[in-house]
Amino acid sequence: MSQDEQDLIRIRTWDAYQEALNAFLTRKQKLAAWGKLLLAVGEKLSNRPLEVAAGDFANAPSSEDFEKGVEEFRASIPVLKRAWIDARGFHFPVDSDVPKQVGGI
Repeated sequence: MSQDEQDLIRIRTWDAYQEALNAFLTRKQKLAAWGKLLLAVGEKLSNRPLEVAAGDFANAPSSEDFEKGVEEFRASIPVLKRAWIDARGFHFPVDSDVPKQVGGI
């Protein structure tokens, strides 16, 4: 394999890692935002039900959106694991927190 081919593989490996990490973090943040919203609405329903308004649910995901969001998040985990391992194999500066965030590598 030529040096140019090796360099291309290294670049593609780094790009794949960055893309996988960004996709994972974006999906994780989306679920976290929904979680905060649902906690706030749940707190209001439990402690201040007279203050609940339809607008409190305006940004809540539908059950289909929630299911899709969870599926996309879970699907991003093995992709990130593989990309992390590959990037680490080239001694790239990978995020050391990834193994904890994805349940181990």
